[in-house]
Amino acid sequence: MGAFSYTFTPTGPLTFTAGTKYWLYVTSTSGEFSWTASNTNQTPTGIATLSGNQFSFNGGSSFSDSSILNSFQINTADIPPSVATPEPGAIAALSLFGLGLLGVKGRRNEG
Repeated sequence: MGAFSYTFTPTGPLTFTAGTKYWLYVTSTSGEFSWTASNTNQTPTGIATLSGNQFSFNGGSSFSDSSILNSFQINTADIPPSVATPEPGAIAALSLFGLGLLGVKGRRNEG
């Protein structure tokens, strides 16, 4: 028996949707396992909140609430926007450049 870290890597893109509750569900294919926790409980940090922990001794047929906050960490990567949004300063500069081009074109038509 020892302490191990496990990494889950999804086989495809996984996007968390705001306002949606997700469960971190861990199971063993053979026997039982222990999941470490801090003594005393550490309050979770970050943008997510913890609704509570549950455990099962019958393969997931039923669950009981647990007062122990088991340790875990979820790391994510930011998804870049599909279309870059220009900054307001860039929009103003491009607008002035466009007006300048219209002014040059207007002068050419006059002369």
